[in-house]
Amino acid sequence: MQHSRRLILLADSVAGTRRGRDTLPLFFLIVCAEHASKRLEGSGKGHSAHHVLKFFDTCLTEAEKERLAQAFTATDGSLIDAPGAVKTLYAVRNRFAHEGIYWDFAFMRHPGSAGKAAVQAAITLAEFRGMVARGCIRAARRCFEPALDPAEAETLVGPAEHEGQQRSWAEQRVLHARYRHQPFNPRVPEIEFPVRDLEVLRRRGSWMRALAEGEIQPLTQKQRSFVDAANGQRPPSTYHEELWTAYTIKEAFFRVARHWPDEFRLEESVGDTVLYDGTWDDYADHDGERGLIAAELDEYAEDWAASDDTGGFGDDEENEEWDEGPWDR
Repeated sequence: MQHSRRLILLADSVAGTRRGRDTLPLFFLIVCAEHASKRLEGSGKGHSAHHVLKFFDTCLTEAEKERLAQAFTATDGSLIDAPGAVKTLYAVRNRFAHEGIYWDFAFMRHPGSAGKAAVQAAITLAEFRGMVARGCIRAARRCFEPALDPAEAETLVGPAEHEGQQRSWAEQRVLHARYRHQPFNPRVPEIEFPVRDLEVLRRRGSWMRALAEGEIQPLTQKQRSFVDAANGQRPPSTYHEELWTAYTIKEAFFRVARHWPDEFRLEESVGDTVLYDGTWDDYADHDGERGLIAAELDEYAEDWAASDDTGGFGDDEENEEWDEGPWDR
């Protein structure tokens, strides 16, 4: 779409530079049609005439093709059909591209007039430009709606709780784009991550959370691997997997820590606390570990709230050593 827009704007910029000589804007519009057809088919080299014909055959509506079939008249007065009209316009494009001839074609200036050239045009430049622009939009939409085989369709299946809510490929692409551009506010102190990691979290955190929690469905193998790692089905192996796993661990910790009294806040550097002295990958049951940690923190917070009015524990509780468990890890 962006490249098509640029080419159409180029056509607009050269239109009217010489009255009655529309070869220059026509050149950019034909190149635009060729580009859209090649992108739609996934081919980037050669067969230009074939792709131009295909664009006007597959990306225009029936009404537009009928209008094109009535738009050009040969020197003998006979109408040129739609494929013939496209071939004629492509020939004008070639004469300009290869021979520099830009003075032998003109569109109709206004209804009732005719272009002054060997081929008489009964269509304005603006009308033809509109056909090309709308055709490019249709081609772009089709790029997002490929015919999926069963193997590809399986990639659109999300977690069990989202069964029956499978969306089309195009809708998923739109959702992915929406989450990618949605800012994310990390719920951990900034000191916990290097600046680069924080920037990645702010730019991609919403998208990574949506993938991990099943709000959007993975469309590629990398995204499926990310979802598996985020849900503890396999160890993280890529930068984004490791970053998101580390973030979710710290987020869970600080979610519980926010309920503690100010007097019992941990040091700013979580890396120096007992909770993160161990290596998370050493424990297979990540969800179980999180549950035990949260339970012990909740219990400790309740004990603190029930302590004496001095805001601390009694002597016996204060000096009591904890049993070894997930807290020590």
